[in-house]
Amino acid sequence: WITPQTAEQLVAAKDAVIKVKVQSRKLESQGRNIIGVLKGQDAKMDKETIIIGLGYNFQANQQDAGNKRILFGLELAKQLQREKRNRNIIFAFWDGTISDKYSGVRYYSRNPLVSPTKTPLYIDLSQFNAAPAAALYLRTDQAPLARYLAFSIGHQLETAFMDYKLPLKSYKPQQSEEKNTEEVMYYDAGIPTLSIKTAGVPEPGNPGISLDSFGNALLNTLRKNSY
Repeated sequence: WITPQTAEQLVAAKDAVIKVKVQSRKLESQGRNIIGVLKGQDAKMDKETIIIGLGYNFQANQQDAGNKRILFGLELAKQLQREKRNRNIIFAFWDGTISDKYSGVRYYSRNPLVSPTKTPLYIDLSQFNAAPAAALYLRTDQAPLARYLAFSIGHQLETAFMDYKLPLKSYKPQQSEEKNTEEVMYYDAGIPTLSIKTAGVPEPGNPGISLDSFGNALLNTLRKNSY
C-alpha cells in the first residue's frame, strides 16, 4: 500500500531505485457467504426468519453490475433496520452460483443457520439485473397457499409492482433433473421461495425498471406489514 504522500516523494525523487517485495497465496477453493441479521422485535415471532438473498461474487465483466446489486442489498437492509419488524430478516450475500461446487445458496440449503421450519420465506434476488430492464418477472409457484405467509407476500408484491406501474410477468423455468439455484431452497430445504428477476432492454425513451423503482415497491410491501 502506497500513501499519496509517498507517491509524491517517489515521483519527485530522481534516479530513485524502488524495490518491491510481493507475497501471494493460492486462491482458496472454499467460498464464503456473507450473512447479516436484523433482529425481530415481536416476542411471539422473533424465532422466525425471512431470508433475502443476493449474489456477490461475479466475473470480471459483471463487476459493475455486481457492485450495484450489493449496494442495493445494503441500502435495503439499512432502510429495513429503521422499521418495525416482527420477524428476523437475514440478508444473505451468496458466493458464486456458477456451479454446484461454488454455490453459496446450495450450501446454505443443506446447512441452514435457521431451521427451515422457522423460515417461512426466502426472497431470491440473485438473478435481478442491476441495469434498467423492460420487464419484471415474479415466480410464485414455490410459495403455495399452504405456506400462507409466503403466498400472501407474493400476492402483495404483485399488487405493489402493478401500483408502481412496473411491467410484470410470471414465469416458471423448464423442468430438469438438477434443480437450479432459485429452486434449491424450496426443494432441498423446504423453504417457500419467491424469485424475482428482470430481463429485456427498455424501448428508447422508456427508463425501464430500475433498482430504485423495484426497491421502493419491495421496501414498502415489507414496511407496510411489519414482517
